[in-house]
Amino acid sequence: MTGVWVIAHECGHRAFCDNETVGDVVGLLLHSALLVPYHSWRISHHKHHRSTNDMDRDEVFVPYSRTEMGAPEIKPFDSSLTSVVARVLQAAQMLLFGWPAYLFNHTTGRRYGRHTDHFNPSSPVFGPNDFSVVVLSDVVLLAWIATLV
Repeated sequence: MTGVWVIAHECGHRAFCDNETVGDVVGLLLHSALLVPYHSWRISHHKHHRSTNDMDRDEVFVPYSRTEMGAPEIKPFDSSLTSVVARVLQAAQMLLFGWPAYLFNHTTGRRYGRHTDHFNPSSPVFGPNDFSVVVLSDVVLLAWIATLV
């Protein structure tokens, strides 16, 4: 499914083909097959790339600051087996729980001060012009889920 995600990702960047409509249709179908709302992801992902690594403006993977966490000094990478196993478990946790948490609660994303998700067209992630495409993504995703059921 990684290949499908790569094509879907390129559709979201509008880099799949010269025809934006064709790219959006392909992206909508592929993202839905992967259980991800296409336009919602496309919009938030665009904002992410616009502000990547900016702790104040990035949309996703915004870590808590070391001060917010009360974290100790940064230690060098531990290559022991325990550390490697812990990192594999962290990756599995992110894929199984983190991605759905991000879609439903914007977890690890920009903190807007109110509930934020990728399914509500009135979510603060989206502007007024995004309403119809977010609804379209939700409808196609629900249709795909109904097909799977």
